[in-house]
Amino acid sequence: MNSQPILDFKSLLKGYKVESIGNCANLLNTIFINQVFREKGKNKSVEIGCDSWIKSISNSEQKTARKDLIREGIIICDEVKKYGSYGSKAYCFEFTPVFWKKVKKLSKSPPSKTKCNVKKRKAKVEKYAERPIDPEEARLLDWMIYCHQKIKIDNFDAVAELYEQLLTGPATEAISAFESFLPMIFGGALMINIKTTANRYFCPLNRFPKKFRSYLKHEDDKELFSIDIANAYPTFMFAFYKAEDQAERDEMYRYLKWLDNDFYRSLLTNLRRYYKNVENLKYRIPRSRTEIKKDFNTALNSQEWERSTIRKCGFLNSDNRLSLTWQLFTKNFPILFDRMKAEVTANRALYLSKRKDLCVGIGLTAVELQVMRPVYLELMERGIWFNPSHDGVTVEKDGLHIAKALVEESLLNLIGFAKVTAETWIGEKPVSFGIDENSVKNDDSLTFGDTFEFNLYNKDGDTTPYYGGFLDDVSLSSTVVAKPT
Repeated sequence: MNSQPILDFKSLLKGYKVESIGNCANLLNTIFINQVFREKGKNKSVEIGCDSWIKSISNSEQKTARKDLIREGIIICDEVKKYGSYGSKAYCFEFTPVFWKKVKKLSKSPPSKTKCNVKKRKAKVEKYAERPIDPEEARLLDWMIYCHQKIKIDNFDAVAELYEQLLTGPATEAISAFESFLPMIFGGALMINIKTTANRYFCPLNRFPKKFRSYLKHEDDKELFSIDIANAYPTFMFAFYKAEDQAERDEMYRYLKWLDNDFYRSLLTNLRRYYKNVENLKYRIPRSRTEIKKDFNTALNSQEWERSTIRKCGFLNSDNRLSLTWQLFTKNFPILFDRMKAEVTANRALYLSKRKDLCVGIGLTAVELQVMRPVYLELMERGIWFNPSHDGVTVEKDGLHIAKALVEESLLNLIGFAKVTAETWIGEKPVSFGIDENSVKNDDSLTFGDTFEFNLYNKDGDTTPYYGGFLDDVSLSSTVVAKPT
């Protein structure tokens, strides 16, 4: 085990006037640890970048903590430099002589230690290295890297200014932006940071906040568009049905109507109607599509799925109260709820999270990969620029029609229902697909013609949905290496 000392600075800080003892203790421990490993435990100045704390303390909280500690005579702090024209700030820190005496006294008592299990990490890396190599996957990742390298930062000044604004708010968005833009700034080996984790492709380009898109461009000035599966998780859940009797088929067609009309808006509308006259529950009705989607996804990842007997009343919302959203969903689609329970019980390996928790949401991301991977492979074979975006894909303008058709084909083959949405990558203007036009209109809604020759999912006659119940036959390994149809 490798370990680093953690001192109980909170007890020392109780006699000082600081706004947040926790943030100040975090900062002081970081200074102390750096002195232990870089200055052999002596009270010498150590340089620490502001982003070293970004995952636990936001930029504004750091500023407050620094001011408090300097004012109280605890630390000496000098700003030293920025790393590059657009890099992050760094400061030199050391303890004041008076406070250093207290630190030395505190360090004589056995400090608590955070442990890093090096042996366990090595074993994980070795296990990963032993996995059989999939040449197809290697080619796909190489193509994604090639596509990724085509995107350049068009306005460094604007990016730097926006990043400074993010640092004053919640840390999560700033972390995502910082980690995403490093490869674009430095290039080289950092650009190859594209991998499959938890049944999804992750890369810098699909992690950074959307507000940065307007400052990026394709090096060949190609216009980019985003295609997404509409109501992705509810759409995937349609495949749980098996159409074994008329009652189930009737429920399936009702579910299809909800999907076609926007599942979450249908759910919200019906929830409002159902509870509008219940005085003690009205205030708990979600107020927007975003809120009800959050409630629904919370239920999909509920700990209730772990129980041997799964109860409708056991599903809670994000406020840890009975989920009205899930109650209404199960009232409208009781057969689907039964199918979901049977599927999770019969195919546990697919629905286990990293923490070994059982939940439907994890399995649906595996289905997402099974739907999207054939699309990515076909786009690669056609030499079309694209970037994965979990339940969709970003493509160049010339590949928009074929990408739309590929996603719909894959959905029809695996799920039995297909509905996708499209928008401009920059500006997020909705895109509709016309019949007799093949050019972009310069208005709020962009329209594309549908005159290309590749109608990949051409079906003659009745287009009755395919009721596959395919998840009964899906295993984790077959999902990860799904082949195109």
